[in-house]
Amino acid sequence: MAFRRPVSTLVLSRTDVCELLSLRDCIDAVERAFRLHAEGRTLGPGVLSVPATDGGFHIKAAGLLGERSYFAAKTNANFPGNPTALRAADHPGHGGPR
Repeated sequence: MAFRRPVSTLVLSRTDVCELLSLRDCIDAVERAFRLHAEGRTLGPGVLSVPATDGGFHIKAAGLLGERSYFAAKTNANFPGNPTALRAADHPGHGGPR
């Protein structure tokens, strides 16, 4: 049996991303990703929508192939009629607008 390293997941908040990535660096990275996609050097983007009672879940995923490959996924739960759901815009520091 082969030894496997422990796997961990890094979850970044909006604040974390803003502190780690400037707008200019973000634009440059998006331009590079589009260029790599045009050259066929990406894992094609995928979108999955799962309907649920009074809402649904949405998953978007893609990846970059290269010397070091990357995979990213974004998951969103959308239940607009849920009165107990936290609205990010109402809670500073938790992903809402600045």
